[in-house]
Amino acid sequence: MNQNIYRMNQNFPQPEFRSCFKCRFEGNIAQDICPQCGKRLFTATNVRWRGFFLALIGLFLSGFMAAVAFFVSTLLMGAMNNPDSARKINNESSMLLMIYGIFGLVILMGMTSILMGIWQMVFGKRNRFLIWIFFALIFLTLFVGAVFRFFAE
Repeated sequence: MNQNIYRMNQNFPQPEFRSCFKCRFEGNIAQDICPQCGKRLFTATNVRWRGFFLALIGLFLSGFMAAVAFFVSTLLMGAMNNPDSARKINNESSMLLMIYGIFGLVILMGMTSILMGIWQMVFGKRNRFLIWIFFALIFLTLFVGAVFRFFAE
């Protein structure tokens, strides 16, 4: 008799911490569907895996942009040996500052992604404050890019 009850309990999903990305519902429930908005709920394990991949993407983004910035710097240092190129580079110093500003913002976005991914891996849920910082960095990068494009024309 006790074995039958144990088998019956195995068929039902066990309560687990789940969160909804749409309405921000969080709780220990067995359902896969949010009771408030009807969207899919994500388990803490699922959020941790998403955090792992987010940290990897942030590591790639930061590393790749740092490599591009290093490559551009190496090219510019080589071009400074030529007096004509050095004059052109000095005339466009504000553009270079803006380009390096964009490089820095993209590296900062990657580092924020790494931080958000680590947060998700440790706590099993998202950090809204870091998400807003990330969106602010995206907006700032787009704004600086638009200013750069305006001055380039």
